[in-house]
Amino acid sequence: MEKETTYAIEIEVRDEKGKILRSPDNGVKQPRMQFDLKVRDEKQLEFKMKDACRSLRAWLPEGYSINATASIHSHISNTYMVMYSYYEGVERFIKH
Repeated sequence: MEKETTYAIEIEVRDEKGKILRSPDNGVKQPRMQFDLKVRDEKQLEFKMKDACRSLRAWLPEGYSINATASIHSHISNTYMVMYSYYEGVERFIKH
């Protein structure tokens, strides 16, 4: 059995002018959604990131851009390193 790796996923949504979305309740910027994701390999990570973006696409107006990043926490520097990105508008999955 392969070891699972936990990634910190961030999904950023911008409107057709490239502006960060604001909350309809109070106007506060809502720059990104964040959640953790456990996967066994790169293919599974790619599929799940694309699936999350496709789900958002179903709810967003045409022209909005959706970008997702997958980061790993470094215990040495206590920072997150971006390992993968997915750009929904051009359907591109990139390993950094």
